[in-house]
Amino acid sequence: MVNLDRETKEVESIKAVVDIEAQAVYEQKEIAEGIKNECQERLSEAQPLLDSALNALRTLNVKDFVIMKSFNTPPAPIKLALEAACIMLGITPKMIEGPDDKATKKRGKIPDFWEKSKKLLNDYKKFLTSLENYDKDFIPEDRIHKI
Repeated sequence: MVNLDRETKEVESIKAVVDIEAQAVYEQKEIAEGIKNECQERLSEAQPLLDSALNALRTLNVKDFVIMKSFNTPPAPIKLALEAACIMLGITPKMIEGPDDKATKKRGKIPDFWEKSKKLLNDYKKFLTSLENYDKDFIPEDRIHKI
């Protein structure tokens, strides 16, 4: 009887610890499920945008690339899109003299992606393939911040 009482007390103390740990695990599970649901919601919003972008990419043809390459100074939307593509592909820009800073009256270097963009446009099939097959699940953090 004494042994039974002692073992019962030991089991109850162990059960109390296990119950506390079980509660902590349950709370962590709830948090993880919340994160999973939020991620799923974001994915369901982003997936149609990705699909639309891929479909738009597939509509481009050689004539479009020839036109883009022909610009000395491209229109802002083309420049922005190609700059973003260069950043995402890890292509470093050429640094050029920027406009005068009115406050300091000095010129600074600014990034210019147009020269590098034109090189991408030369082999447009390779460029399109690199965009279509881009590993969107493992984008380096520094590229995300630049974009």
